[in-house]
Order: sequence, then C-alpha cells, then structure tokens
Amino acid sequence: MGGVVLALLGCGQTDYRPVDRLLELPGRVPDASERVRICVQDSGSQAFGARFDGLYALTGLPPELNAPLVTVEAISDQGVLMQWQGLVDQDQAFGEQLDCLAAGEEQEDSGLPPCLPCQSDGRFSSGEGAWVLGLRFSD
Repeated sequence: MGGVVLALLGCGQTDYRPVDRLLELPGRVPDASERVRICVQDSGSQAFGARFDGLYALTGLPPELNAPLVTVEAISDQGVLMQWQGLVDQDQAFGEQLDCLAAGEEQEDSGLPPCLPCQSDGRFSSGEGAWVLGLRFSD
C-alpha cells in the first residue's frame, strides 16, 4: 500500500536515461518569465518552460544525425531575447552566445542584426537508435 501512495504522490521510482551528448552554453540561465526554444538542424524544434537549474534534455534525435548545428533561444512574449549556437560533433560540445539585438531593444547604431526566431524542419523520432541531447547553461 505504501508504494501505491508514494507512486500517486509522485515519489515512485522513475526511469532516467543519460544524455548521449551535452551542449554547454555560456551565460545566464533563462529566468522563469522566459521560455527556451531548441532548434536542431534538419530535425525539428521544441520549446520548454524555463528551469531554474538550467538543464534541458531533448529526446528523439535521429541516429543518422552526426554533428547537428543546434540553436537555442531564450524567448519572451516580446520575442527572442538571446541566442546561442553550437555544433554538437562530440559527446560534450561548447556553444557560444550570438551577438544580436534582443526583442524590445531600441535599434541603435549598434550594427547588430535582430535576434530572429530559429526554425528547423523535420520531426524528432522515437524509433530505434534515437538519441538524447542535453543542454546546460553555465554562468
């Protein structure tokens, strides 16, 4: 009976799968008022609510995807606030923050292009050999 109660309360055993590859992103962790969108070249995109720990996992990347370009965005109701990019060509890769003008900022003579929303055609897979991409923001 105790196991049933714990399971109903969300304290039951959960299966965890380790990430197959990790993309480290420099800079601040998106805050609770923002969402995070991840676009994987030729595979699709997915949005998440912000997480205080700065850790995200994207499942269902096709097995034939060897070194995808990944774009990550912090977005608000106004639009894209910040962007990062990284080529995930090894177990642990490092991305970089892109220089672009955040939504809502006045266009000054900064010479920066606006942060435009990322897009990626394709669909994530749940088939055999699909892999998991982890993202970690670090200050």
